[in-house]
Amino acid sequence: MLTRSNRREIIPAIIFLFPGLILFFIFFLGPMIYSFRISLFDWNIVHPENSTWMGLKNYTVIIKNTIFHRAVLNTLAYTVVTVATKLVLGLLLAILLNQGLRSKGFFRVLIICQSFPPG
Repeated sequence: MLTRSNRREIIPAIIFLFPGLILFFIFFLGPMIYSFRISLFDWNIVHPENSTWMGLKNYTVIIKNTIFHRAVLNTLAYTVVTVATKLVLGLLLAILLNQGLRSKGFFRVLIICQSFPPG
């Protein structure tokens, strides 16, 4: 149960969270809900009023599609290979830079410089 002193602490927190929540709903949750709504129709992009209701038929069609299966497998394979490669290379580089090298500072600067924006 909230006491009077707890309410005094929660109200400013809610006020500070409110702008972030509004932006979250406008730029993230709103487009997601609208995209899901569109996915339930045979959407006519030129004349949206002529779109026909399909329900979950669009999803059943895509699940039965072999090209979709291949695309999912390609995406998973690419993700696993790139994540594993970057993890191993990053770990090896970290181990190498943690050794007592003479030019350790130079290589650290090179790694940090990648995060600087150009110009």
